[in-house]
Amino acid sequence: MTESFNENTGTSMDPARLATGAEVLREMLARSREGVVSTQSVRKELEARNIPEALELIARLKIYDHVGAGDGQPRWHHLGRSFLTEERYRDAQRNQEEGAKQAEAADEAAADGPVGDEIPDEEADVTAPRERKKRRREEARLGAYIVPVLEELYDDEASPESYVFDVHAARGGNDFENVDLLAIHWRSAKVIDIVTVEVKLKFTAFLVQQARNYTRFSERVWIALPVDATTSRDAAMELRAQDQLLFEHVVEAGLGILACHRGRGGAYDVFPIHWPRRNVVDAREREELVKRYRPQFEESGVIPPIARSYPKL
Repeated sequence: MTESFNENTGTSMDPARLATGAEVLREMLARSREGVVSTQSVRKELEARNIPEALELIARLKIYDHVGAGDGQPRWHHLGRSFLTEERYRDAQRNQEEGAKQAEAADEAAADGPVGDEIPDEEADVTAPRERKKRRREEARLGAYIVPVLEELYDDEASPESYVFDVHAARGGNDFENVDLLAIHWRSAKVIDIVTVEVKLKFTAFLVQQARNYTRFSERVWIALPVDATTSRDAAMELRAQDQLLFEHVVEAGLGILACHRGRGGAYDVFPIHWPRRNVVDAREREELVKRYRPQFEESGVIPPIARSYPKL
C-alpha cells in the first residue's frame, strides 16, 4: 500500500487511515456548537469506531492540516488539549494575545517591588532598571504562549484537566526558587510529577544555573528561549552555535529546551527541541515548593484547601 511521507516528522503513514481520522475529526467539529473538541474525545471516538493506533493518529492530525491536506475540506487547528475550527482558533489567538498583555501588566506591577532574580551578576553592571523591566515584560509575554504547549505535552488520561500556571509574577522565594511556569502532571490518580520552566531571553550560564537548581524540587525542568529558527533542528543548531559547551551541558544535565520563535505581531511559536530527564527530587525541597505555590497545588487537587474555622454565634 502506498504511504505518504510527512516532512515534519520524517515518518510515513497509511494515507487511507489518515484520511479516515481527518473525516472523524471534521464530523466531531461540525457537531460541536463551540467548534472545539478535546484530544481525549477524539481518541475515544476513534477507538469506538475500531480505528487502530488512535494515539498515533491523533499525533498526525495535530500537524496534518498545517502542512496542507489538499482535499478542499475545512481546516482545523490544534492548541493545547483541543482541536479547533478555523474561527475558534482565531478567537483563541486573540485570547492568547490578551493573556500575554495581562501577563506583561501583572509582571510590571510586581516589578515595582523587589527585583529578585532579575539582577544576575553577569548583567548587573550593564543593565539599566528600565531595560530589566522591559526584559521581564517580554519574558512574561513569552510565558503566555508556553502554557498551551505544556498543556499538550502533559495531557494525560489520569487528569480530566490540565494544570499549568504562569507564576512569573509570584516571587515567593530567592533567586533560585522562583520558577516562571509550573505544571502538575497527573501520571495516575495518586502519582504526580512537578514540571517547572525558566524563561529567559538570552542563553546564559545564569539561566542554566537557575534551571539546574529547580531539579531539587521538580521531576522535569525546561528552559525556554527565543530563537530565529523555525524548526526544531535549526533551533538546536542555533543555540549550540551560540555556546557549544553550555548547550552540551544542558543536554548532559537532563534539562529540556523549549525554542520560541517570535512571529508577526509578537506572537510566539513554541516547540521542544530537547526533552527533560526525570529527576529524583528532595522531599524537603518539594515541601517548600508546595508552600510557595500553595494556591496552585490546591487548585490542582494535590493538597486539600486549608481548613477555615468560623466563630460560633
